[in-house]
Amino acid sequence: MNWSPKDEETNSQVLQFPGSVNGQKNQTELRTERWEKAAHGKLKKRFYAFFTDVFIIGLLQKTLVYSYVTFINETFHQAPLSVRKNLINNIIDLRISTLLFTFFSYFLISYYMGHGKTIGKTLFNLRVLSHEGRAEELSFMEAFMRTMGYTTCYVTGSFLFALVFFRSDNRGIPDFFSQTEVITEEEFLLYQEELSEQIEGPREDLQLDLFAS
Repeated sequence: MNWSPKDEETNSQVLQFPGSVNGQKNQTELRTERWEKAAHGKLKKRFYAFFTDVFIIGLLQKTLVYSYVTFINETFHQAPLSVRKNLINNIIDLRISTLLFTFFSYFLISYYMGHGKTIGKTLFNLRVLSHEGRAEELSFMEAFMRTMGYTTCYVTGSFLFALVFFRSDNRGIPDFFSQTEVITEEEFLLYQEELSEQIEGPREDLQLDLFAS
């Protein structure tokens, strides 16, 4: 059987070791595809999640107002009608104050005690990633500043919320205020997986070196 340099070239193209350039490129492309798939539809999910939260806030605010009116009518039922009217006539100011209170409290409590998730984000498989300490737990300051970002956008006419649609990274005012970011649960699993690989990587290399010697 005659051997030729062409045969060696063909064999070298067929045999690819895990550490080869092509192998690394394929692994990188696969990882990129996984991240893109995990992030697919994230902006739309954020939109739905936010309006779910706003709907819940509206229900809570109406419950507070209704409770107040019921309390006035039942507690002061023997008081003159003019007194009860004066108390209830402040309902407009009450609605504004309770709405702001409910809006701020809802996001602050949800983010700080809900592992970086609101009800809306839970329903649409989203979470806020912390860059302080544990990634799945927001610090109080992160939760507070993110809530301040929401409140700032809300009281200025809500048009600032649209910033996420004009940025390639889809970051908005709350993200900048708190230095956090919104990710999907699939992205969070990939994040934990890569973090685990970075931690375990040196140990595996050490074991390979020991066996090699």
